[in-house]
Amino acid sequence: MEHDFTVTTGQIEREIALDAFPSPEQLWQCYCQWKGIDNPQQAIITQEYYDDSSGKVPRYYQVNAINLTVEAIALGENRILLVMATVKHTQHSRQFHIFTQKSIFIVPV
Repeated sequence: MEHDFTVTTGQIEREIALDAFPSPEQLWQCYCQWKGIDNPQQAIITQEYYDDSSGKVPRYYQVNAINLTVEAIALGENRILLVMATVKHTQHSRQFHIFTQKSIFIVPV
Protein backbone atom coordinates (compact mmCIF):
# COMPACT_ATOMS: atom_id res chain seq x y z
CA MET A 1 0.00 0.00 0.00
CA GLU A 2 1.35 3.40 -0.96
CA HIS A 3 0.11 6.50 0.85
CA ASP A 4 1.24 9.68 -0.90
CA PHE A 5 1.20 12.64 1.50
CA THR A 6 2.17 15.01 -1.31
CA VAL A 7 -1.13 14.59 -3.15
CA THR A 8 -3.69 17.31 -2.40
CA THR A 9 -6.43 16.04 -4.70
CA GLY A 10 -7.17 12.74 -6.34
CA GLN A 11 -5.96 9.32 -5.26
CA ILE A 12 -3.89 9.42 -2.07
CA GLU A 13 -3.69 5.69 -1.41
CA ARG A 14 -3.13 2.93 -3.89
CA GLU A 15 -2.13 -0.69 -3.74
CA ILE A 16 1.03 -1.49 -5.65
CA ALA A 17 3.09 -4.64 -6.12
CA LEU A 18 6.29 -4.90 -4.12
CA ASP A 19 8.45 -4.79 -7.25
CA ALA A 20 6.65 -1.60 -8.38
CA PHE A 21 7.45 0.24 -5.16
CA PRO A 22 9.57 3.36 -5.82
CA SER A 23 13.31 3.13 -5.21
CA PRO A 24 14.92 5.26 -2.48
CA GLU A 25 16.21 7.60 -5.21
CA GLN A 26 12.71 8.02 -6.67
CA LEU A 27 11.26 8.66 -3.22
CA TRP A 28 13.98 11.24 -2.51
CA GLN A 29 13.24 13.04 -5.79
CA CYS A 30 9.50 13.08 -4.99
CA TYR A 31 10.26 14.48 -1.53
CA CYS A 32 12.54 17.18 -2.96
CA GLN A 33 9.92 18.16 -5.51
CA TRP A 34 7.22 18.29 -2.81
CA LYS A 35 9.38 20.43 -0.47
CA GLY A 36 10.79 22.64 -3.24
CA ILE A 37 14.38 21.54 -2.67
CA ASP A 38 16.66 22.15 -5.66
CA ASN A 39 20.12 20.70 -6.41
CA PRO A 40 22.26 23.23 -4.46
CA GLN A 41 20.01 22.74 -1.43
CA GLN A 42 20.19 18.94 -1.82
CA ALA A 43 23.98 19.14 -1.50
CA ILE A 44 23.61 20.91 1.85
CA ILE A 45 20.87 18.64 3.15
CA THR A 46 22.59 15.36 2.22
CA GLN A 47 26.07 16.13 3.54
CA GLU A 48 27.39 13.91 6.32
CA TYR A 49 27.13 14.95 9.96
CA TYR A 50 30.13 15.91 11.99
CA ASP A 51 31.80 12.79 13.42
CA ASP A 52 33.58 13.10 16.73
CA SER A 53 35.19 9.64 16.32
CA SER A 54 33.44 8.29 19.42
CA GLY A 55 31.42 5.79 17.40
CA LYS A 56 28.19 7.13 18.85
CA VAL A 57 25.33 8.04 16.54
CA PRO A 58 22.44 10.39 17.28
CA ARG A 59 19.14 8.83 18.32
CA TYR A 60 16.29 8.84 15.81
CA TYR A 61 14.60 11.91 17.33
CA GLN A 62 17.91 13.78 17.35
CA VAL A 63 18.45 12.86 13.69
CA ASN A 64 14.94 14.12 12.89
CA ALA A 65 15.59 17.44 14.68
CA ILE A 66 18.97 17.87 12.97
CA ASN A 67 17.55 17.00 9.54
CA LEU A 68 14.65 19.44 9.87
CA THR A 69 16.99 22.20 11.04
CA VAL A 70 19.50 21.66 8.21
CA GLU A 71 16.63 21.53 5.71
CA ALA A 72 15.20 24.80 7.05
CA ILE A 73 18.61 26.48 6.79
CA ALA A 74 19.09 25.20 3.24
CA LEU A 75 15.66 26.52 2.27
CA GLY A 76 16.58 29.97 3.57
CA GLU A 77 14.49 30.13 6.73
CA ASN A 78 15.33 33.30 8.65
CA ARG A 79 14.39 32.12 12.14
CA ILE A 80 15.12 28.71 13.60
CA LEU A 81 15.14 27.53 17.19
CA LEU A 82 16.70 24.16 17.98
CA VAL A 83 16.98 22.95 21.57
CA MET A 84 18.49 19.55 22.26
CA ALA A 85 19.56 17.91 25.50
CA THR A 86 21.77 14.93 26.17
CA VAL A 87 20.30 12.85 28.97
CA LYS A 88 22.06 10.09 30.88
CA HIS A 89 20.26 7.58 33.06
CA THR A 90 22.24 6.26 36.00
CA GLN A 91 21.65 2.66 37.04
CA HIS A 92 22.01 3.24 40.79
CA SER A 93 19.94 6.35 41.42
CA ARG A 94 17.32 5.78 38.69
CA GLN A 95 17.43 9.50 38.03
CA PHE A 96 17.87 11.31 34.78
CA HIS A 97 20.56 13.95 34.60
CA ILE A 98 20.71 16.55 31.86
CA PHE A 99 24.35 17.06 30.96
CA THR A 100 24.22 19.50 28.09
CA GLN A 101 21.70 21.74 26.48
CA LYS A 102 22.51 23.49 23.25
CA SER A 103 20.47 26.10 21.45
CA ILE A 104 20.96 27.53 18.01
CA PHE A 105 19.41 30.89 17.29
CA ILE A 106 19.52 32.10 13.71
CA VAL A 107 18.05 35.55 13.34
CA PRO A 108 17.87 37.85 10.34
CA VAL A 109 20.61 40.44 10.16
